[in-house]
Amino acid sequence: MKPVLFAIFSILTVSTLFAQDTSGTKYGWQKQAVAGFNLSNAYYHKWAAGGENALTWNLKLKGKLVEEREKTTWKNTGKMEYGQTKVTGSGFRKSLDEIFFESVYGYKLTTLLNPYASASLQSQFAKGYDYEQSPDAIVSAFWNPGYITQSVGMGFKPLTDLIVRLGFSLKETFAGKYGDYADNLDTDKKETVKVEPGLELITDYEYKLSDIAMYVTKWNLFINFEGMDEIDSRWENRINAQISKYINVNAGLELFYDVSTGERSTQWKQDVALGMNFNLL
Repeated sequence: MKPVLFAIFSILTVSTLFAQDTSGTKYGWQKQAVAGFNLSNAYYHKWAAGGENALTWNLKLKGKLVEEREKTTWKNTGKMEYGQTKVTGSGFRKSLDEIFFESVYGYKLTTLLNPYASASLQSQFAKGYDYEQSPDAIVSAFWNPGYITQSVGMGFKPLTDLIVRLGFSLKETFAGKYGDYADNLDTDKKETVKVEPGLELITDYEYKLSDIAMYVTKWNLFINFEGMDEIDSRWENRINAQISKYINVNAGLELFYDVSTGERSTQWKQDVALGMNFNLL
């Protein structure tokens, strides 16, 4: 518990030291919607060094709707991503799958302190499989698992592109017949809904690397009141480079820890893609 409390105290201290004036904020609605399509292919013919033919595609849709007022901010963000990969000897397999929406309403109490209320939803589109089992075992599906989180607390904006939120939270996990995401293993009955009260710490940060490249990171830490062994953590990192009006290069790294998934070590995934982006708004 001490490292977690120290991290929270450090963030609050830094926030206080670097508080900035937001008098230049533009009021009104800000809208953004971007669709992206990435495709990659590798083909080998009598290649002495060896290799596997592969075809990968993914489709991404991200949006943001923000209302800035003199005393309030209402920020809505969402993303939907799906992709598949095909390698020699197998059909298409899911490589990317996520649905995420978040709404945060904040009140500008002072330059530094902003009380807020938020709600988020997270799930996936399609079934997920464990291909190491024979036959392939289904381990997840749409809304299996599904997560809904509500929080109330205090927000801090020490820098223009840095937002920190700390609040009391209620996290609901929903599951169907696949996996034990919501199950209490201490009971004989398999539960399909799990409700966890706790503390939520979220850090959002954007940093402009150059005129065409942007680094975006988001760290979400949920501390369950029932025990320290129930801490959930998700840290997302992405670099986007807009080479031209439509051509985009992006790379991402995500670290994830949640014991309800059945894995007690840190999970991670990374991706690099070259594709096309289209501004819809």
